[in-house]
Formats: sequence, structure tokens, C-alpha cells
Amino acid sequence: MLSTDLQHRRHGRIRGPLSQMVAVAAAIALASVNGTSALAAKTASMVVDANTGKVLHAKSSTAQRYPASLTKLMTLYVIFERIERGKLTYRSTITASARAASRPPSKIGLRPGDKISVATVVKALVVKSANDVATAVAEHISGSEPAFARLMTAKARELGMKNTVFRNASGLPDHRQVTTARDMITLALRLRDHFPKHYHNFRLTKFSYRGRRFRTHNAIVRSFPGADGMKTGYIRASGFNIVSSVQRGRKHVIAAVFGGRTARVRNRLARILLTRGLSRASVRRTRRPNLKAAPPRLIAKPRPAPRRYRVAKLSPPRPRLLRAPEPARPARTSRRSVSDPNVSLARVRRIVFFSDRHHLAPTPKVRSTSRGKPRSIEDLIKRSRVGQQPASPARRLVTRPTAHGSYQIQVGAYLSQIEAQRQLARVRITAGGVLRGSLGVTPMVEAGDRTLYRARFAGFDARRAARACEELRTQGVDCHVARVE
Repeated sequence: MLSTDLQHRRHGRIRGPLSQMVAVAAAIALASVNGTSALAAKTASMVVDANTGKVLHAKSSTAQRYPASLTKLMTLYVIFERIERGKLTYRSTITASARAASRPPSKIGLRPGDKISVATVVKALVVKSANDVATAVAEHISGSEPAFARLMTAKARELGMKNTVFRNASGLPDHRQVTTARDMITLALRLRDHFPKHYHNFRLTKFSYRGRRFRTHNAIVRSFPGADGMKTGYIRASGFNIVSSVQRGRKHVIAAVFGGRTARVRNRLARILLTRGLSRASVRRTRRPNLKAAPPRLIAKPRPAPRRYRVAKLSPPRPRLLRAPEPARPARTSRRSVSDPNVSLARVRRIVFFSDRHHLAPTPKVRSTSRGKPRSIEDLIKRSRVGQQPASPARRLVTRPTAHGSYQIQVGAYLSQIEAQRQLARVRITAGGVLRGSLGVTPMVEAGDRTLYRARFAGFDARRAARACEELRTQGVDCHVARVE
């Protein structure tokens, strides 16, 4: 029988290498854990003045962190880009695969084969942060989620997000999927710059699907004055993250916070940073919107030259031999001419109808009345039958209020009346029958030292106005209902 010391020595020689291997494996595992926690242990934050682009606060803003569900901001960017390029509409449907339906929560409970509209997709991503919906979108656009992730990463490089890599469409845990606070604020600014018609979706706080009502977890959007949207995110490795946008008066700031220990801690820090940022933000907008990576249809095109109207001249009397001279004949007027020779060309060019190829409002025909001939262009416009729905695709604009209905739908406010009228024409063309029977008006309002023209459709009761505005939002038109006193 071996002695106890010998047994220990023999066991020591046998266990020695094993214990060393175990120690090395433990060290590697610990290093891996520490490497993961290194991205989540410390907070990172940044605040930017969206009016000027000035950085108002930065802490570890270029340090890589896990984005969690902030990833869905890029998923939504790709969706909006497809809509603007005509490859998707809010009424398009997406079919859920078995893989999409099997994604872990948060989710809305898609089943294999379920079809969901793009309008509901956007709501589910913003409000519920649904992982099953995000995967369904990725597979619909790129065929697979890895391919969609490569598309997202390429788009991030185009937008200037240098330290971001995407590996999935939802933000579910993947140690290779990283971003920074600076990159996420860059993405937030690009969403506002490139998709102003779609940005209103980020203000949503609830939506319904299959009889279930979902509410947002974004307490900043719900309760912080002036907050107009963005996104929250959480996985265990990242902690609690948030990107928030706030507008108060003419000030506008965007903040990103990463690594909160709890949602309450994250929200408290975000509120502090947003409040401080607003106190230092500028009311003057000097930052130019970045349209470098915007879809082709979004890049501003030079405005076409205004249509030139010709002033008709009266033909002089033509004497005939052996006959009395005939009286002067009135000049013929075409749709592009004006029959009043006393109206100057400069005045004709200020006519409210414009020559945009897509939104042309033809010069209205004047019905004969007992009040005599029109004395000016303004008189001509006043007497014309404008505001009614014509049989042709062209739309006519209205500058007078309606006498029926005490509610109006506002679709924008502009520094010039012609811009407000252009918006009315655009919305009426895209809205189809939603605005049938309504009248377009452009009431003027003084806002501080500026004069604004509101683009509104009038002639609604409260219920019909609410329904019409909701339908417009599903078509990507930002609107709200206003009561006329």
C-alpha cells in the first residue's frame, strides 16, 4: 500500500496539468465576461443641439456599447427609405416566417404565415419593440436576417456611423453588434433630416393588434414636456439605453444614454441631460440637413422656372377699302393668357396657382355674372370655382374658409403662402377620397417675429376630422385636428 504522502504526490502530478487547464479556462471565461461587462459597466451619454449640430454634453460618446433595441432605429430607417423609393407602402403586407414567429420577447405574437401591414410594422417596432416583427421585415427585404444586417451596416457607413456594426434587425444579444452614443445621435439626426413625413411615428405611445392594446415603455415620450419620440432598448449585457428628441419652442436637442442600471435610473439621467441641454441650446437653426445619403427622391431638386403668362394685346382696327372701319375685336385668351391689359406681368406672376408639374392647378374659368368683368387677377380668382373636386387629376387650391364644419385638419405651417398651397396639393393627391368635399385654406398667423401660413383642410365635424387625420397618418402625412373658433 502506498503511503499517504506518495498518494498525494502522485495525485498532485496527475491533477497538476488538469488544474492548470481549468485555471486557464476559468481565466478565459472571466476575461470574456469582463470584456462583455466592459461595454456595459460604464454609462455613455451625449447631447447635441439639433439646430446647430453643437455637442452640448459628451461622456464616453465614442466608446463602443451594445445597442440592444436601439438597433430598430436603423431597421426603421431602411423601411422608410424603401417607402420613399416606391418599393414599399404603408399598405404593403409582410408575411411572418416560422423563424420570425419564434423570436424571443418582446413580441406581438406573430404566427407562421401571418400577414402584417407595413403601417402596423412601424407601430410595433416603435411602441412594442417587437423582435418577431423586426425579423419578418429583415427576411422580407433581404431574404434573410444576416443579409439584412449587412445592409444595415453598409447603410450605417453611408450615414457616417463609423463605429457601428449590426448583426441582426432587432438588437437581440450578439457580442459583435456594437455602436456608440455619437453614432446613435447621428442616426437620429438622419432620420429627422431624410424622413420628415415619417418621423411622426416615433411619437406613438400605443397601438392595437388583433384586439390587444400595446403601450410604450418610453417614459420620456409619455411625460417629458416637448419630447417628440425616439427609442429605448435593453439587454442584460448593455443595461438600459435610450435615444430621445425634445423640442421646446424653437429649441431642439437630441440625447443618447447607455448603460443605465435600471429604467428609472436611465430615465432620470436622460431628463437631467435634456433639461441642461435645452438651457444651452440655440433658437437659431444654422445646421444644414444632411441629404448626402438620402434616397434619390428625397434630394432637393432645383425648382422649375415659373410659368410665364402672356398679356394679350388688343388688335387694332383693320380698315377696309370702300367700307367703314370695323370696331376693334377683343383678343382671344388662352388658359395661359390674361385678358386684362392693365394687369402688369409682375402681378400675373404672383398668381396663387403654380406650375409644379405634379401639382398643377390650371387657371380657373370665369363664369359670367351680373357683376361685370373682373377688374384684377385677384377678382378673377375670387369669382372662379375653386376648391371643388375636378374630374381631372389636377387639384385646385382654395384661399377662403369654408362655411360648413367647425373642425379643420392641419398638415403643416410655412413661411410663404405658396409653400402652404403646395403642401395642400401634395396631400390631396396622395390622400385619395379621404379629403373628398373638403376645402384647402391657408390662414395666416403671427408666431413671434415671423408670419406663418397654415396648410389646412376645412369642412369637417369632429368625428370625421379625427378619422381623416388618422387615415392620413397611416399614409405618412403628419397632421392634427384643430377647432375653428
